[in-house]
Amino acid sequence: MSTAKESAFDLDIANIALSIAGVPNISSLDDSTTEARTCKGRVASAREYILHSFKWTFLLKRAKLSPSGTVTPVWQYSYSFKLPQDFVTKAQVLDSNLDPITSHQIVGDYIESDEEEVYLLYYSRHYQSERIPGFVKEMIGAYLADQISHKLNPQERPRIQQHYARVERDARRAELRNQPPHFYNKPSSRYLNA
Repeated sequence: MSTAKESAFDLDIANIALSIAGVPNISSLDDSTTEARTCKGRVASAREYILHSFKWTFLLKRAKLSPSGTVTPVWQYSYSFKLPQDFVTKAQVLDSNLDPITSHQIVGDYIESDEEEVYLLYYSRHYQSERIPGFVKEMIGAYLADQISHKLNPQERPRIQQHYARVERDARRAELRNQPPHFYNKPSSRYLNA
C-alpha cells in the first residue's frame, strides 16, 4: 500500500470514526486539532488490528512452494519450505494433488512436511485500500471510534460500543458470504487457479 493511498484511506477511516463519535470531521490527519491528533495516533493500529483480526477473503493469496535448498527439519519431517514474506497465517496447505496436507508444522519462517511440493493458500499482510470492502472499512472506522471516544466524546462511548458490536457482527456475516463453498475441504482447481 503506497503512502499517499494509505494517508487518504486513513483519513477516510478517521472521518468515519469521528462521525460515529459525533465530533467534527478533519481535512487532514496533520491538522492541529485534538480530533486529528487523536486519530493520527490510533488509525494505523486500528486498521492493522481489524485487517488481521479475521480471515478476510480479500487478503487471500496462493503460492507454490519448493523445498528449501539450505534449511532441513531437525526431526519428524523431510522438507522445509520457506513461507512467503507477506505471510500472516495459513488457510490451507495442499500437496501436489491439491489434497490437504494434515501432517505439517510451521516452524519460524518455514512449513515442514514430508511432501516434496506444497501449495499454500494463505492470508497476506499486503493489501490495496481500493480492494477493502465497504463493510470492512466501516468496521475499522467503528473500532477507531470506540478507541478514541473516551478522549473526544466519553458520554457517547456506550452508544459507540454498541455501534461497533453491530458493525462487527454485520461485517463478519458479510465476509462469511464471500467464503467459497467447502472452503476448508479440497478446493476445486477453478478456485486455486483463478
